[in-house]
Amino acid sequence: MIAWKQHREALFALIPAAIAVAALATYYIHGPFNIYINTTNSMPRGVYIKANIPIGPGTTVIFPSSVIANPDPRVPMYLLKKVLPYHGELVTINHEGLFFDSTLIARREINEGIDFYRSVLPPGWVLVIGESERSYDSRYFGPVKLADLFAARPLLTW
Repeated sequence: MIAWKQHREALFALIPAAIAVAALATYYIHGPFNIYINTTNSMPRGVYIKANIPIGPGTTVIFPSSVIANPDPRVPMYLLKKVLPYHGELVTINHEGLFFDSTLIARREINEGIDFYRSVLPPGWVLVIGESERSYDSRYFGPVKLADLFAARPLLTW
């Protein structure tokens, strides 16, 4: 019985490593947007896969950080966020946070990033946000082009 417990613990320790190896192999074979491993606190940590679904409010998305204006050099090459529901409200992003029609949607934790004053988003642009209040998202870099986003769905989270 003791031997089985030791083997079981070793097996459970190897499962995340095996998933990571499979994910990396898939990444190198098929490209960066088929699989994504999130290690940040911005969204649930785990393995996400590209999903062929329409992108709308609440959709989890992956996109290259190179598409945002003045990306923070500390951010990863790709970002994982959720699309904010938006219905044509006036958007303001300032030192306090992100507002829709003067209603605070998400507070900024630090006073960095862009300012975006009382504008309606043009067609084809969306706001994205992480699930963590400390997420580096549209509160700091503003709207992103819908065409730069890829829908994703969690394969395994922890």
